[in-house]
Amino acid sequence: MASAKDMFLNLTETAAATIKSYKENNVLLAEETVRNNRIDKCTSCEAFSNGRCALCGCFMTVKVWVSAAKCPANKW
Repeated sequence: MASAKDMFLNLTETAAATIKSYKENNVLLAEETVRNNRIDKCTSCEAFSNGRCALCGCFMTVKVWVSAAKCPANKW
């Protein structure tokens, strides 16, 4: 699992990207098709375990909703 430091850095990076995206595009949440595509990729990934990503430590059922979020393995 990702370290507490890495999880904190990932959280702050995602928060900053979300704020920027909202200010520029007025978008916070990903569309349903995007969310479904993301979670499908997550659940088939070797780093996915018990609802979390071992690379970033995020709960992926939540992270896939954030439009500006990124996959640490660049799968979405």
